[in-house]
Amino acid sequence: MVCVGFVRSFNSAVMAVVRYLPDYQLDTSFGTGGVATVAFAGGQAEANRAVLLPTGALVLGGFVERSFDRSLAMARLTASGALDTTFGVGGLVERVIPGDSSETIQAMLEFQGQLFVAASTLESGNFALLRFNPDGIVDTSFGTAGLASADFNGMADSSASLAVHQGALLVGGYTGALNQSESRNLGLARFLTT
Repeated sequence: MVCVGFVRSFNSAVMAVVRYLPDYQLDTSFGTGGVATVAFAGGQAEANRAVLLPTGALVLGGFVERSFDRSLAMARLTASGALDTTFGVGGLVERVIPGDSSETIQAMLEFQGQLFVAASTLESGNFALLRFNPDGIVDTSFGTAGLASADFNGMADSSASLAVHQGALLVGGYTGALNQSESRNLGLARFLTT
């Protein structure tokens, strides 16, 4: 079992993950005493999602912020908690949604050997789904340059979950309400993977 988050000190923050044994004791064979941290140069990073890959590697997902600009951020750790430098650039991936900014990674999963990431865009307020190859490089054959999005009635939408159903990806979350007396509506978008 793992728990993800961040460690903050003064003006810096790094992604953090803690791994536990089945008896809820720290797994001291992971990272340093059961804890691994990941820094993104010049930025404050937080992890809020993790995906355990079939190889035993762990992908952390969240965001990195620099001067109030946020990018989606991922880091891959080996089964022992070391940064896997074969992923992205030196073990790290940062992705800005073109023409928009992103909040954070809301959900992640591995499917058919690729990593899918659900996020929300700030300016356009849409569900966003990105696909990455196993090496952490965005798969430009998916959607438009690796990004597919869904908009519900032009309102502010936010993704919250991601699941596989009959070979397609389902992104769930909430949508802005057309009627001012309602605060939010549930939203579900289905994306084909081919």
